[in-house]
Amino acid sequence: MVYFKGIPVKHRFNAKIIDLENEESDKFNFILKEKRIKKGINIARKGDETLDVEKFSEAVDESFKYFPFQEEGFDLDMVKKDFPTLTEEQIAYNLEEIDSYYSRNLNEMVASKYLEEFDDFEVEIDYYNTNTPTMPDITDLKQDGETTRACTLRELSIDWWDVRRYVAYYKAGAYAKLNAALSYYSIGQTNTKRDAFRHTLWNGLLANHYYTMSSKKPRLDFAKDIADMNEKCGGNNQDSAAMDYHNNAIGRKIWNDDTTYQKTWWGATINIRNPSNSRLISLVKEKMENILYISKNEDPKLSKDDKAKELERIYWLIKKADKNRLVYFSVNNDDYGY
Repeated sequence: MVYFKGIPVKHRFNAKIIDLENEESDKFNFILKEKRIKKGINIARKGDETLDVEKFSEAVDESFKYFPFQEEGFDLDMVKKDFPTLTEEQIAYNLEEIDSYYSRNLNEMVASKYLEEFDDFEVEIDYYNTNTPTMPDITDLKQDGETTRACTLRELSIDWWDVRRYVAYYKAGAYAKLNAALSYYSIGQTNTKRDAFRHTLWNGLLANHYYTMSSKKPRLDFAKDIADMNEKCGGNNQDSAAMDYHNNAIGRKIWNDDTTYQKTWWGATINIRNPSNSRLISLVKEKMENILYISKNEDPKLSKDDKAKELERIYWLIKKADKNRLVYFSVNNDDYGY
């Protein structure tokens, strides 16, 4: 247990308390600059230093799950664990200092992730070398003879006695598959508009059908865990997996943006007001109106090397696509099966 501004806290972050109590630590640009200096990064920019907003957003997304002031509401349980000696009344009384504690730790974590994983800037080559980003390897966790569904359930330890997760998984999957077939019956199921629609709706439905009394966070975490494991068990090529990850995230965001709370208590949000399944379908169809088509050369006569280059080209185009715009890259319409 350490003390932040006189308040005892079970400190679980990497930042040193003495650094957090520096008033400059509430400014992200100060933290980022200090970290670059400590790393010995000699930045050679033309003009003023700028921030890569997309990469910054990725760093924020990776960090936010460790903090209580999330988009889906204030996680009071997390605060209680971090400040175990405080009563709820004392938490409410010291909320400004507690908020400052988390905010400064968030600055520290985002700056670290931005530099270590995402920072990509012009430098003096002899002084600092950046690694060229590469595509991840194909992931397939399936055991012999196992389907993607069976692999997902096994890896996440979901079985019939785990009622909430089991029911949510099957209801969301069946409903998304049916409505994708009804909406795009003449289009193939792989990397197409139909595929994009199904994945986007599926993720919203996963969150919608995983029942909790108050917080949105467990629902969103459940949806992401299922969708991510589905890809890890799927063995898809990198371009297909990138498309799925991209559209899955938009599906969860659609649900999150359209799900509200009825009231708050001590700053904690409770009583979720869910969208209906038909409402989610309408919202996904609205997104489909502006879907981005990335043209891929799928000529079967391409050489093995040319196919690999084309796959990588599509992968990076998807990674650079607008995070709020659905994507697909195949116009295959020769698969009418449901």
